[in-house]
Amino acid sequence: MFDIITIGSATRDAFFEGIDYEYLNDKQAAQGRALCLPLGAKMHVEHVTFTSGGAGTNAAVTFARLGLKTSAIVRVGEDVSGEEVTRNLAREGVDTSLVQKHSSLPTSYSVVLMAEKAERTILVFKGAGGTIDASMVPWESIKTTWFYLNSLSQNEELLKHVGFFKLEAQLPMLQRQDKDQGVKIAWNPGTDDLAMGIERLAPYLALVDVFIINGEEASVLFGIPLEERDALFRAIDNVISGIAIMTMGPRGVMVSDGKTLYLAGLFPEKQLVDRTGAGDAFGSGFVYGYTHGGIEEGIRVGSANSTSVLEHIGAKEGILRLEELNDERWKGLKIEAHPLK
Repeated sequence: MFDIITIGSATRDAFFEGIDYEYLNDKQAAQGRALCLPLGAKMHVEHVTFTSGGAGTNAAVTFARLGLKTSAIVRVGEDVSGEEVTRNLAREGVDTSLVQKHSSLPTSYSVVLMAEKAERTILVFKGAGGTIDASMVPWESIKTTWFYLNSLSQNEELLKHVGFFKLEAQLPMLQRQDKDQGVKIAWNPGTDDLAMGIERLAPYLALVDVFIINGEEASVLFGIPLEERDALFRAIDNVISGIAIMTMGPRGVMVSDGKTLYLAGLFPEKQLVDRTGAGDAFGSGFVYGYTHGGIEEGIRVGSANSTSVLEHIGAKEGILRLEELNDERWKGLKIEAHPLK
């Protein structure tokens, strides 16, 4: 019996620091600037850090460090990188019996080019990470309280199996009118998943108990300007059955339970080092806090976990352990609550 099972990507990450880039103004770039390297040159790299990443493993490590019995459904290649990703999960106390291996595709790999002010450009090779095979999961023998879904690369077979799993597990509870029991689902979909559009996503979102999305993605998905926050949350609440979380990067987070809108900033970081994995840290931290103390505790734990990750290279180094959450630093976060209009 697991407390939670994560489903999502698994990668091997390499962080390159200290490269002497040229910075160019580029209107087509996401932030208006681009990195430039001379063609044919051999550039010096001051430091390289190898870690494991991927939203499926990042979330699993959060839950394991916070004391939950955790497993992860991810896929790696039959290679050295896949072995290291799996070993890292095991060292963190995550059950690896559900890790899948692809016989021909290598493990997903990311090269992270670190730039100034903790910004970075990431080169991604998807490899085996986006090919989780739903038919290889022993659904009949799985027992869990929560599923935590990340980027599924539009894998509707996985969504269907998780949905059926929840409905079948809930049926005895519903017959007893005990609707607060049974399997629950949290989902922080990736860009590929959101590209499916709201019509295709709606049947799956109807089964979601905690839905996590960033503000820009939510605005595009529902076709409502971000400034119209109440209308945007109403649209989200109409398609999900539980809690809606909208992350706003450095501006904080907004959370709705369908009746009340909660607004909060983030704990200040001591030093901003790397943004990689901060979203995964918030979402997984929120789910832990929410299950142990409600929405405001979820916001506190998510913010603390995310801030700590921002202070380290890589997506896992700064993930908090249970005893660290009691530090005075992670108390006193201001959270406002307003009726949802």
